[in-house]
Parts: sequence; structure tokens; C-alpha cells
Amino acid sequence: MDAKALRRRLEKIAHATAPSQSVDASGFWVGDRAGERQATDDFSTGRRSWLGAYEAACAGLKALDGNDLDLAEIHVWQANDFLMDALWSRIEPSDVEFMSNSAQRRGRKPKTQGRNAKLAAAIQDQHSVGITGKAARNAALKKHPDLAKAFLGMSDDAIRKAADRGAKDLN
Repeated sequence: MDAKALRRRLEKIAHATAPSQSVDASGFWVGDRAGERQATDDFSTGRRSWLGAYEAACAGLKALDGNDLDLAEIHVWQANDFLMDALWSRIEPSDVEFMSNSAQRRGRKPKTQGRNAKLAAAIQDQHSVGITGKAARNAALKKHPDLAKAFLGMSDDAIRKAADRGAKDLN
């Protein structure tokens, strides 16, 4: 990594973690239950790692000022590790659950949902008469001119999919 990139990264981490300077040193003596609880709370909530990220970033900037790129790069990695540790200690599995699925398709669903439900209901009426399949779809469209206008120019496959989606909404 070049010096400019290292400096940008280190400054970004130092700026983001600067408020961590208010974290007290995690020290206690044997028998100091309150001090022990405070120290374990600081470790388990990521406060010490947050402070470690700040200190590593500052040390890396100091190494850059001394033209020691190798040491600065080590501090960048150390600061990143501290930062990730701090963030992971605050994240619940449910917070990142959305990352395991693709985004939902955007499109005309809100506008077509009612139309699809009407088509599905019209097709169910045709099924009750004994007409099924493509004939039921065609009879439903013939019986309801407003639906026929809404589905004008669409392929039979698209109309079938719309009817299937509408049937899901009905159930």
C-alpha cells in the first residue's frame, strides 16, 4: 500500500474511533468485583477494541511521519482487526440476516397486485363452472372487459403468472 492510501485509511479510523479516548483503562485487582465487572464489560462490548483501533491508527500515523511504511501497514491491519472485533461484538446475528438473501425485485407489484387478485377470482369463478386451464383464463378475460384491457398485449405465460400471484394473495 502506498503512503497516501495508508494515511487516508489510518486517518479515517482515527477520526471514527476518536471518542474512544474516554474509555478508562481496564485494570483491577483481585477482589475488586466492581472493577472486574467494568473491565469485562468493556471487553465484551467492544469498547477496548474500539480504543485499540484508535491507538493502532495513531501509532500508524506516527510511523508514517517517521517514513516507516512497513510498520504503518502493520498498524493499519491491527487497527482494522480491532475495528472489526469491536463491530462484531455489537452486531447480533439478526442484524446481518438480510445479507444472506438477495434484494427483492422492484417493479410493478404494488400496482398489479389488485389486478392479479381480480383475475384469480375470475378464474376461480370459471373453475366452479367446470372450465380449467387456459380456457378458464380466456373465459375470465372475456367476461371482464376491464381485466382484458389490463392484460392486453401480455403473453399467456405472463397472464398465467399474474393469476398465480393473485391466487396467492387470495389465500
